Amino acid sequence: MISAFQKKKLNHLFSVYDVDNDGRITQTDFDMLLESLAKITNAAKDSETYKALAEYFQVNWETLKQLADENNDGTVSAEEWVIYAERMLATDEGFQAMVGSVADTIFDMFDLNKDGKLSASEYTHFCEAYHLSGFDAPTQFAKFMNNEPEITKEAMAKLINDFFLSDDTNSPGNEVFGPLA
Repeated sequence: MISAFQKKKLNHLFSVYDVDNDGRITQTDFDMLLESLAKITNAAKDSETYKALAEYFQVNWETLKQLADENNDGTVSAEEWVIYAERMLATDEGFQAMVGSVADTIFDMFDLNKDGKLSASEYTHFCEAYHLSGFDAPTQFAKFMNNEPEITKEAMAKLINDFFLSDDTNSPGNEVFGPLA
């Protein structure tokens, strides 16, 4: 069973994926994320990078739809999202399926200079691609990074794990996807 605080974080993440803010996650939201990311990384539609990103978002949408769309309407509501997340987070296998690759994926997509670390600038690109707004990304980065200039893949994995699993309201990982409302 997830706590009220974990549910708050999951609802926040739902809003991140609900790019068009229509109250449901759809293929269109994933397409919008793809286009945002392609723009930030300068990936032309005929490039291998774009094709890999398109495949990544398509596979993730199809998996989410298959596992979370309880009423088979082709969309995932906020309620379906929380039920899905609670089910996935209940086991180590489910957790790895839902969360395990997130840190790697963020690094693969946003470590633009391929140095194995994310800078505040690269985190800002992440925020832009995922339409995270209403806050200063470099300031947010400094906050959850305790003013360190870069983050390693391992440290990002810890922050993301804390986002999903921690019930500690002071955990820096709580705001890796932007400040909680």
